[in-house]
Amino acid sequence: MDDQVPCSEVVEDIYRGSAVDVWQEVASKANVQYLFKAVPSTDAGIQEAMRGNLDLLVSCLSITPSRLQKVEFSTPYTEDRLALLTRRKETSFLDIVRRLSSNLVIRQTTALLLLGGLLFAVILWLLSKEFQHRDIVGGNKRQTFFKGWMMLAMGTGIYKMGTAPPSMAVIALSNFIRLVITAIFVAATTSLVINASEEPSDLTESDILKRALVSKVGVDKGSFAAAWIDRKADAFLSDHNQRDMIVRVDSSDDMLVQLEQGKINSFLAERNRVMALQNKLKNSKDFEIVAQTFFRTPQAFVFGAKLDRKSQDAINVAISELKFDGEVESVLERWKTP
Repeated sequence: MDDQVPCSEVVEDIYRGSAVDVWQEVASKANVQYLFKAVPSTDAGIQEAMRGNLDLLVSCLSITPSRLQKVEFSTPYTEDRLALLTRRKETSFLDIVRRLSSNLVIRQTTALLLLGGLLFAVILWLLSKEFQHRDIVGGNKRQTFFKGWMMLAMGTGIYKMGTAPPSMAVIALSNFIRLVITAIFVAATTSLVINASEEPSDLTESDILKRALVSKVGVDKGSFAAAWIDRKADAFLSDHNQRDMIVRVDSSDDMLVQLEQGKINSFLAERNRVMALQNKLKNSKDFEIVAQTFFRTPQAFVFGAKLDRKSQDAINVAISELKFDGEVESVLERWKTP
């Protein structure tokens, strides 16, 4: 299949891609002679395979129920998940605050700082028979204790909490624990602030799809992604709205142009393809993967209707052996987008 980066494409009469490299390894192992012929799309390739006009369709073809009703697949050689690439939103201060407040590590370390300070404040209060230093003493005992508690939690002026050896030992232990917890808190906060992008959400959640569809989602015509989003959108969109909001694109170049010009705001495809096309965008940093499926779909080659069973078996055995030896993964690793 042409125009399916990073899986398969034809560039100046050279056939290349991750699936092409895997096939060449399989053909070598199975001792199969072959001649490449380019087909323009998934639908065209499936039709040619059904008619027996080709013996094998090479690309990252997801195995789906509808395709299994038409053609026979080889043993899967890899699997991939769907991913949604969307134009990046500008991160506001409130977005950062929201991420910080929702982060489990930050919530836990904040609680530990406060509870740890409270525990050591109680111990020191009892050891010192209340806090005596003039900078801590407040209008009443409650205010004095609260001020000492906050000083321990924040590590400010803790030398004023007590001078007796037992008190100093408790203060030293409190300060050490506070420093460790603070270091974890700072590391988590820094990571969230610097890495403004959130982890991809679950694409199967309807609210994420609904928000993306409002600004139009592009899919490869006849692809697994197109079939998947059609099925998901059936639950909340009319046929008319689906035609308006789901844009079926014939080529990678057309997809890139529509993304760059803002005619569509998102692109849905297998994750490896999404990442490969993102790298080709002139303004690639303006886009990010915001959601993905957490299920993976097996991918394989498609057998032509006239390919004999002996050849099919030889190809399947070769794929299995290459997978077992880790050679398929080694080939695919070379094509992964950094």
